[in-house]
Amino acid sequence: EHGPYYIRVATRGRGGAWSAPHTLGISGQVRAPDIRVAANARGDAEVAWRGRRRLTRHSSIDAIQSSFRPAGGRFGPARTAPGHPRGGPQQLLLDEDGNAYAVWNKQVQFGTQRRGGAWTVRGLGPSNTGEPVLAVARDGAIVVAWGHTNIAGHVIGPISARIRPAGGTFGPAVQIGGQIAYGLHALALANGETVVVWGVERPASVGPILADLHYVVRPPGGAFGPEVTPPGLSFGLTAGTDLAAFGDGRLVIVWGGNAIAAATRPAGGSFGAPESV
Repeated sequence: EHGPYYIRVATRGRGGAWSAPHTLGISGQVRAPDIRVAANARGDAEVAWRGRRRLTRHSSIDAIQSSFRPAGGRFGPARTAPGHPRGGPQQLLLDEDGNAYAVWNKQVQFGTQRRGGAWTVRGLGPSNTGEPVLAVARDGAIVVAWGHTNIAGHVIGPISARIRPAGGTFGPAVQIGGQIAYGLHALALANGETVVVWGVERPASVGPILADLHYVVRPPGGAFGPEVTPPGLSFGLTAGTDLAAFGDGRLVIVWGGNAIAAATRPAGGSFGAPESV
């Protein structure tokens, strides 16, 4: 009932059977440790979670922990990132060289790890920020976006972002969107674009509360363009949303509610009408 709770992983080769579970670490008394899994095309994999860092024999604090598995190998020992997060990792990505990138709450923390090594962490946002998202573009640029929070801790607008060009350092924060945000996502597309998507709550009315889809696009090597609101794309605030990208640059957003629906944006184009799934 009171823990501890263990982080375990099982793997399966293409068309094969699942392996026996392997313990990566411990999440202490956290039942929902916000586990994130990332992999790359060569077969490297990384698992990150909200764990515990021991301070003394009888005390410990929340910490971001992870384990790296090289292609064809085994998961290594848990690595603990410095700092004291508010919650677990929001997003985890692994590049083609096996380097990991992650973001988590508490003033938008951005962590980097070179192929299973030690984590390096820096803060990117002010104190009233939350729900950060992350994308690594085809040109090597790293995009981190987040919303601003009110006194109750709820994420509201405006939406801000910082960009780190390949081999460079993060530029200043820029506002890429406004109003109340819901379901913030970021995704790098095969054609080099980076898209940040979120919902904006409609004014209260009779019936279910709805959010309209908003998004911005960053072309390869460039800055984010203006905020776009495609007509006819809305979803309930209680409905989950998710994104998926195709190899030809198409982007699909899927949402739930009374029915599952999706809308597709072709590479360099605009979202089409929603379709039932």
